[in-house]
Amino acid sequence: MTLRVAPLAFLAAVAAFPAAADAPRTETLASPDGRVVATLTAGEAILYSLEVDGRPVLDPAPLALALADGPVLGRGSRIVRVDRRDLDETIPTPLGKRASVRNHGRELALVLADGATLRVRVYDDGLALRWETELPGRIRIAREHFNVAFPEEPEAFMLQGSGNHHHGYEGLWTHGPVSALGSGDQGQPLSALLPIVFDPPRGPKLALLQADLVDYPVLYLRYRPSRPRQMSAVFPRRALAEAPGGFRDFDLVVTERSDDIAETSGTRSFPWRAFVVARRDADLLGNDMVTRLPPAPADGADFSWVKAGKVVWDYWANWNLEGVDFVAGRNDETFRYHIDFAARNGFEYVNLDWHWTDPHDLFAMNPEVDAPGLIRYARDKGVGIFVWCLSRTLERQLEPALDRFEKWGVAGLKIDFFDRDDQRMVNVYRRFAEEAAKRKMLVLFHGATAPTGLSREFPNVVGYEAVRGLEYDKFNEEGSTPPHEVTIPYTRMLAGPVDFTPGAMRALNRANWRAVHDLPSSQGTVARQLAMYVLYQTAIPMLSDMPTAYEREPDALEFLKAVPTTWDETLGLDGRIGEWAVLARQKGDEWWVAAMTDWDRRTVNVPLSFLDDGTGSTWEATLWVDGVNADKVGTDYRRTVREASADGTLRLDLAPGGGAVARLRRK
Repeated sequence: MTLRVAPLAFLAAVAAFPAAADAPRTETLASPDGRVVATLTAGEAILYSLEVDGRPVLDPAPLALALADGPVLGRGSRIVRVDRRDLDETIPTPLGKRASVRNHGRELALVLADGATLRVRVYDDGLALRWETELPGRIRIAREHFNVAFPEEPEAFMLQGSGNHHHGYEGLWTHGPVSALGSGDQGQPLSALLPIVFDPPRGPKLALLQADLVDYPVLYLRYRPSRPRQMSAVFPRRALAEAPGGFRDFDLVVTERSDDIAETSGTRSFPWRAFVVARRDADLLGNDMVTRLPPAPADGADFSWVKAGKVVWDYWANWNLEGVDFVAGRNDETFRYHIDFAARNGFEYVNLDWHWTDPHDLFAMNPEVDAPGLIRYARDKGVGIFVWCLSRTLERQLEPALDRFEKWGVAGLKIDFFDRDDQRMVNVYRRFAEEAAKRKMLVLFHGATAPTGLSREFPNVVGYEAVRGLEYDKFNEEGSTPPHEVTIPYTRMLAGPVDFTPGAMRALNRANWRAVHDLPSSQGTVARQLAMYVLYQTAIPMLSDMPTAYEREPDALEFLKAVPTTWDETLGLDGRIGEWAVLARQKGDEWWVAAMTDWDRRTVNVPLSFLDDGTGSTWEATLWVDGVNADKVGTDYRRTVREASADGTLRLDLAPGGGAVARLRRK
């Protein structure tokens, strides 16, 4: 096959490499449906490119792995052999977007004489590449050369940060040309964090994510004006020294870094760099690329004890309650009320957030919170308890603290303030997952890097934050805005489960909203908050508001009791990134449909053909929708019931900042 090359892009791609002495060798790999084709060209450099539906979407760009004390693997290396195989397996994903994922694609491995292998997979919906090495002893990676080159400069939906800090993951999504990446407050170049969704002038959207991140730093992308229409990988360098710092000294701040990015085993597989092809924006909503690439749990590992469920959350409403005869706060009476509320309504978990202990010492208990007593009280009522831990404190006290938690009967750990994603901190995530699994504890990561598929190998890792969630409506003047919230399902959710913490029963329109710490409200409408429980993927969704707020709203409480936390199927139906989204999910014999919009009023007509099971059944649709005055009073929502059928449509009228959700049951 003739390699299709944009000449200027080709020259830019190989500028850093000497001219090849011999004619390059070209290999192509097509997806099972033949519509996605990757081309690998091996000469003085290894270049990869991608075509979709006969159109070039990625121009040739170099791939290499530079050793600090050795050669640049993949540069000028002879190909020993080329291995090919077809992939077709079913991966069980009981906590994912569907009950199982079909891993169906084609694979090519370029085995090089320098001890490296480039492994490439092509799917009907994307491309994945990774390096593998077979080298003796330990090696240091100076740099991984990974570039993304486009025929024309794309725009992108991206999060921007200066690297090495989680707050970039908690930013507002932006949309603009990749060349618009500038500099931060300190003059440092800004990088785009993954996942990122490229929006080219022509052709499909392309999302880039990383998977199977083990003993290696996170990848960011940076734009350099000297290389137009390209982005290049950058990585946080390896930490040599660190000290307490950041908010209340909650972080371990790196004070000295190496000149390399990783020191690791010479025989290993490196992380996948994966592109998702989306011909429609809605194709991103149900994509499961990130679950196909990491390994399965170790042989003999038993995760049957992992239990999804809703979590009654204490922090967002600031430990407040209404209409009770005791002073609410971080005390036993308040937590017992949370536990009783969870037990009455079938909610599986209650969270004890920060300051149930000294954040810097998990053995220095808050005298007003009898944690072991509360855990026993909850267990007797069939409720599990999550306890909040500071990452650096838990790491220092890991085994004795987890042994104590296991003795108490703690169900899960909410671990916060990682605030870094260099090699060492990536390894800390894995260690926490392993040690918690030994004691049959769930793990929820906050102040964290976006997930990269660790949940497949360790299904007890049930959630990640890595998002600007509802808590920002407590303390940030911009908060969490509706345009941001209808970007998340297309972008952040590609990486894995997202703990946005929805559920506000106080919602205000754009003109009236402001951040209030002690008694916060969300932006938009209450119906929108309910829709998030279907639109946002997580097996342990939080109920952010106070229990008494839900008790005042029986229609909302009915919804929260009924909505599933795990799904058999997910279908992205329609929408545009940052504007609106419509999603359908199946659980058993039921379907759930959810829609959200930005600040624009919309009417969405949802075809219900997915209900067609050949029986001609009539369905009953129970809807929670914006009320007629929801544009002025965000708490105006209503519950309605109507008939539906597979040959009909479901009309959803969305207020500005609004949403809707429907439960469809066969009559």
